[in-house]
Amino acid sequence: MSWIKTRLAHEAESSLETFAQRRARSAKEIQTLEERLASIEKDRVNLQADLDESKKAKAPTATVLTPKNASPDARQVNPMEALLKDPKLQNYFFASQRASLAKNYGPFFQRLGLTPAQITKFEDILMEREEQKMDLQAVAESQGLRADSATLTTLRKQSEEKILTEQAALLGPAGVNQWQQYERTVEVRALVGKFAGAAAS
Repeated sequence: MSWIKTRLAHEAESSLETFAQRRARSAKEIQTLEERLASIEKDRVNLQADLDESKKAKAPTATVLTPKNASPDARQVNPMEALLKDPKLQNYFFASQRASLAKNYGPFFQRLGLTPAQITKFEDILMEREEQKMDLQAVAESQGLRADSATLTTLRKQSEEKILTEQAALLGPAGVNQWQQYERTVEVRALVGKFAGAAAS
C-alpha cells in the first residue's frame, strides 16, 4: 500500500507543478497583452493628435478653394470623400482603427485564451474588413451607386462571407459564434468607454 501512496503523492506533486506552470504562462500572457494594449493606446493617441493637426492644416486650403457664392452645403467638407482621396489620411485612419482593436476586443481575447499570434491574425482579418468597406465606398463614389444597389449588396455579401470564412478557420465554429455575439456589443462598449473617459476628464 505504501507504494500506492508514494505514487499518488508523486502524481499530485506533478499535477500541482503542471498547474503552477500553466498559471505562470497565463499570467505572463496577460501581462504581455496589457503592455501591448498600453503601447497601442499610446500610439493611437499620438496618431489622433497628428490627424487633428492634419485637419487643421487642410482647413484653410479647403476654404480658399471654395467659391464665395457656393451654397452652405457645398462649402462643407465630406470627411469620407476627403479620406478616400488622401492616402495619408487613410493611413492615419487604419492605424487608429487597429490601435482600438486591442482595447475593444481585449476581453474577447482573454475569454477565448488566444495566443499573441492568433490575436495578430484576428486583428489582420478585422483590418481587412475595414479596407474592404473603404473599397466598397470608393466603388460607390466612382460609379454613383446607391447604398442599397444590387451591385453593392452583392459585393458587400461576398466580403462578409470571406471575412466569416477566415475567422472560422482561425477561431473554429464555437469561437466564431462567440465572436459574432461579442460583435453586437463592441459599439456599445466603445461608446461607454468614451463616456467614461469624458467623465473622468
